[in-house]
Amino acid sequence: MVVNHYKGMKKYIKEGHLFDGYLEIDGKTIINPTEEELVQAGWQVVEENPTTDQQEDIVVDEHKEPTEEELLQAAIVQKINDIRFYDSSDEVNSFTVGSLKMWLDKQERCILYAALLAHEQLGKETMTKIYHGHTFTYPLAQWRQLLGLIEIYATEALNTTETHIEAVKRLTNREEVLAYDYKQNYPDPLILG
Repeated sequence: MVVNHYKGMKKYIKEGHLFDGYLEIDGKTIINPTEEELVQAGWQVVEENPTTDQQEDIVVDEHKEPTEEELLQAAIVQKINDIRFYDSSDEVNSFTVGSLKMWLDKQERCILYAALLAHEQLGKETMTKIYHGHTFTYPLAQWRQLLGLIEIYATEALNTTETHIEAVKRLTNREEVLAYDYKQNYPDPLILG
């Protein structure tokens, strides 16, 4: 029996985004929180599967060798997992404001947009957002433009991810699947403000 020697590492995910090392609880930032604190804050434990680039061996039942089709399907499943993991990473989900790399998930973008509408309805001229101790105050027109740019980027990135997944599903041999470069064709990261 051949065994893969890669041991999974615990990762935490919430709303499709990987935990970045900082946890906000009751207005306090906790660096390197415990697993219990993360779970209480709504983060889910996921075990990172090795990427196809990291796989050393395939686990093989000692009584039955997998067929070529089974190997192909296993490679497709793993490559799709690799694509989804990459899609949820800050390689894709990030933009830069000044020197700060950040991301606003769909929920945060919706909240900011609702706040923008409320500010406009009340005749306000500026709006402030605090992100990991950094304060951003912009005129409402600039907020509208920034949120639009981020939403278009997020949509294009998701479309790229879905295109890669569908392309991998159509591949017909394991070598093509293992060689498939899913990091290509993503939009260039945004540099704002």
